[in-house]
Amino acid sequence: MKERRYKIQKILEKTGEVSLEQLSVIFPNVSRMTLRRDFDYLQAGGIAFRIHGGARHADYKAGKGYKKIENRTELDFSTRAGKNQEAKNIIARKTLELIPNGSNIFLDSGTTALILARFLKTHNLSVVTTGPNIALELAAESNCNFTLLGGQLNRYNLTLAGALALDNLDKFDIEIAVMTAAGYSADCGFSCGSYMEAEIKRKVLFKAKNKIMLADSSKYGVAMDFVFADFCDINYFVTDAAVTEDILEAAEQAWVKVL
Repeated sequence: MKERRYKIQKILEKTGEVSLEQLSVIFPNVSRMTLRRDFDYLQAGGIAFRIHGGARHADYKAGKGYKKIENRTELDFSTRAGKNQEAKNIIARKTLELIPNGSNIFLDSGTTALILARFLKTHNLSVVTTGPNIALELAAESNCNFTLLGGQLNRYNLTLAGALALDNLDKFDIEIAVMTAAGYSADCGFSCGSYMEAEIKRKVLFKAKNKIMLADSSKYGVAMDFVFADFCDINYFVTDAAVTEDILEAAEQAWVKVL
């Protein structure tokens, strides 16, 4: 295992990134699941980070001669807010069943999370969020206590992230994490369009006791550059009626309850 991970690290240092397809040829007797765990190990060590279908060296953006690859980008918040509204409302209402009064929760940024915030106003909760618009929603006529995490603002998806946000997370006990994703792909899992945002999501999922992922069916088959979780990292998956059989099977194999 150590030798294989060392070889993968050397490949990344030489080429900048490597795909699962390439590693499957190099290591024909190693399963893709094991190779994904190797990526997770290198990511935890700060050597690399997972991308759609593979991994990229952590120094890729530091100008060390790697071939430039165009990143996929998320649509801005206002554009996403108008998409799949009915499904997002259903998902938000269903999520209420999983959040008891008095809980300490992390509420991720995102259009579905904003709808959920409107439904949570009558609850007595302690809420930590990375969404400035979510904080403003809770500030108006809400029974919730809330904390805006702080950090660097991404003006396109209205999310706070970065070193300050990561440090501030250490100060909070999180009973329930309510997470969102820009995409889900069977090849790589749940992903988003920002490396800093992915770091926040991974740390929240590590800290939380119960982990809920919200995603409507428009996210299926979408793979952004930065992977932060898979079904093995969550407890509940809340989605709409268009959920596909392969996703239900993946959730069942990871013992995840689907609502």
